[in-house]
Amino acid sequence: MDSLAQTLAPARTVTIGGEAYKVTPITLNDLASFEQHLKDEARRSIVDSNTFSRAEKMTMVTDLARRGVDANEQMTTLAGVRYMFWQSLQKHQPGLTLDRVGDMVTTTNVEAISNVILDADSAPDPEGQTESKKTENQ
Repeated sequence: MDSLAQTLAPARTVTIGGEAYKVTPITLNDLASFEQHLKDEARRSIVDSNTFSRAEKMTMVTDLARRGVDANEQMTTLAGVRYMFWQSLQKHQPGLTLDRVGDMVTTTNVEAISNVILDADSAPDPEGQTESKKTENQ
């Protein structure tokens, strides 16, 4: 059975690298997933570091858990755009990996893709096609 997000959010078809992809608007679940991803990445960075003692790492991880991360600030980074685009593609292309989506985003289409993930209903196609194509959820 489809999730509520898949049922309610209309997908939009965009063409990237000659291939068509269905992109859905960002949902609250997507934002929560992004926030958790940021926390996990920060925690992994601390734990994997050889610079800090075990006690320092524990303190840093505890502080991270207490203060969280600024997802709004991170949303505008290239890593943030890549992750959110990946999230918007996952509902209809679950086999796409984060790395593959990163390969799809280039310096020539990153702005258009940013617009697509912020407003999947009306943003221009990343390859410059002016026609916005919405698709019915299936």
